[in-house]
Amino acid sequence: MVEMKDVLRSQKKKEILLIGFDGLDGLDEVGKRLAAAFEGKKQEPRHTFITLDLMWRTLTPRRQELLQVMSGRKPMSIRGLSKLIGRDVKATHGDIQVLLAAGLLEKIGDKVVFPYDGFHVDYELKAVA
Repeated sequence: MVEMKDVLRSQKKKEILLIGFDGLDGLDEVGKRLAAAFEGKKQEPRHTFITLDLMWRTLTPRRQELLQVMSGRKPMSIRGLSKLIGRDVKATHGDIQVLLAAGLLEKIGDKVVFPYDGFHVDYELKAVA
């Protein structure tokens, strides 16, 4: 049986989370986006890290795989997710805890969800003076 929320989800615009690195220089940009949001302007979903090192320590290849597998899916148990990707439950649990602490996943009861249809990692490196 198809539930109405599943039909609505399939009809809504696909939301892609932009993940990036802003550093301290990005605080001005964050302020501009915040002001625009308070003015009622729709903001694209984004998640930024303060350092590039922190971003890559959080987004290991295995954790990116988890986010990719969870994209566009309903909340899942860690055991079910482990089975789906063919990984050890304990290792998957550890990665899920890191992604939850980073704010990339949401916990709903005893399940976790990545509430986006995908993600895009983007960052810019500039010359150091």
